[in-house]
This record gives sequence, structure tokens and C-alpha cells, in this order.
Amino acid sequence: MFGNFLGTVLGSQHTLTTTYRTFWVMLSQGYRQELQQVVDHKGWLKPAHLLRSIQLICYNWFNQKKHCLTPSTPDFAQLLQMITLNTYMLPWLPPVLHKLAHPRSVGPFQLPAQEVGSLMGSSGSSSSGITPISGLTPTTGLGSQPPPSPDGWLGNKR
Repeated sequence: MFGNFLGTVLGSQHTLTTTYRTFWVMLSQGYRQELQQVVDHKGWLKPAHLLRSIQLICYNWFNQKKHCLTPSTPDFAQLLQMITLNTYMLPWLPPVLHKLAHPRSVGPFQLPAQEVGSLMGSSGSSSSGITPISGLTPTTGLGSQPPPSPDGWLGNKR
């Protein structure tokens, strides 16, 4: 979809479009299984990290153009090589992308249901879905309620 957008806005022969197309071909024909192994089994890389890297490369390219500089041709395919060689550095993710990358991560205000239950010495669930000791909702997937916001715990309403 992003490649189609680039082609539509910049043209099919534009530098960003052609280098992104090369990246996409390499991803779909050669690196897909390697990338899937890293994302699914090793777990340190999330798709949001790769998307963020592509976004930053494009931002840098357009920013240089805006300042009347001559940017070098971006090498999106190099991202794939860096991942397979374990030299890829995870980019900082803004909060919205961090939630996409780590939707079920355990933070200071959220405990998995198993941990809540072990703290209580039992299953720890009540009929409301909220644990009696902590007021936290278990994060067990379907049917569980989202945890309350920290502001809600303090009685602050926005």
C-alpha cells in the first residue's frame, strides 16, 4: 500500500518509489521467512519497528529536499540486511506505535491474570472481571475489559 502511495504521489520512476519497490521485492521473495523468524520466534523486532525505520528514512529524505540539499538515494533494502546480520538498531517508537508493537506488554499499571491470581492464591477473578485485591482487570484476551487509566485510579476525571 505504501509503495502504491509513493508511485501515485511521486511517480513510478521517482527515486523513492524505485528503491522502495526494490525493498518490497527483496522482502517478498527472499527475506520473508528470515524476517518472520525474527518477528515471530525471536521476538525482539516488531513490524512497527520496520515501518518506523522506513518512515524515518522518508522523513530524512524529504527534510533534506525541503532545505535545498541533495539527499542520497535511500537504501530501504539495507534494513533487511541489517536485520539478518543482527546489526539493526530498533528505532524509538512514539507512544501510538509503541502500543501497536507491544499491545499486551505488562506495564506498571497492568498485571497478567496469572500473576494476579498467584498473588491472591487463587484464580482471582470475580464476576465483574475485576480482581478484588487490586481493582485490575485481567488481560487474558477475548472478553476481558481494558485496564482502567492511572487517572481513574486516583479519582481524577478528565
